[in-house]
Amino acid sequence: MRRLGGLVLAAALTWLPLAAPAYEDEKDRTPALVDAEGEPLTFTDHRGWTVTEESFLGQFLLIYFGYTHCPDVCPTDLQVITHAVEDLGEAGGRVTPIFITVDPERDTVAVMADYISHFHPRMVGLTGTPDELARARKAFRVRAMKFFLPPSDDDDDDEDADEKDDDEDDEDEAEDYVFSHTSLYYLIDADGKLLTTFHRGLRAERIAAKIREYLRR
Repeated sequence: MRRLGGLVLAAALTWLPLAAPAYEDEKDRTPALVDAEGEPLTFTDHRGWTVTEESFLGQFLLIYFGYTHCPDVCPTDLQVITHAVEDLGEAGGRVTPIFITVDPERDTVAVMADYISHFHPRMVGLTGTPDELARARKAFRVRAMKFFLPPSDDDDDDEDADEKDDDEDDEDEAEDYVFSHTSLYYLIDADGKLLTTFHRGLRAERIAAKIREYLRR
C-alpha cells in the first residue's frame, strides 16, 4: 500500500497549473489533427489500426487527454464525456468520444482497449509512439509532467528482506509514477477544426447543450 503522502500527491497533481486553459482566444481555432507544419497526426487506435485525421473526417470529436493509471480524475472526466454524448440522444451518433493517452509506455493497445470498454461504447482509445503522442500534445497545447511517487510502506519495512531480482525492481520503479496534465475536453468539428474547449467540472448536460448548438449550425 502506498504511503498516505503518495496518495495525496497523486490526487493533488491534476490540480497543478498544468490543467490551465489551453485556448483563450476565440480566433485561435486552427486545425487540431495536424501539427504546426500541416502534417497529419498519427496514432494507433485500441484495435491496433493506424489512424490519422482522415479517419475521422465527417465526425464531430470530443477529445480528452489522460492515462489509464490515473487514480480518479481521468475516469471521472471520461464518465462526463460518456454522459454528454448519451444526453445528445440520436444526435450523439455524430459525435465520437476519443481518449488520447499521455503515457505510451504503459498504455498499450491492449490496455487501451480494456480501459475504454468501461465508458461509451463508441469511444476510441488512441496511443502511439512517444514521438507521435508528443506531436499530438503540442498540436493541442496539452502539457503533461511525470511525477514519481514515494516508495511503498512495504518497501521501507522489508527493505532488508526484499528478494526481488533487478529486473523486477526496475519494472516496479518504472510503474511508480503519475502525471499532472491538461484536463480539458476538446470539441472538433467535421472538418477537423477546433470549435471550443470545455473545462472539467462542467456538468454533462451543459456540455451536451453546447455541443447540440454546434451540431445545428
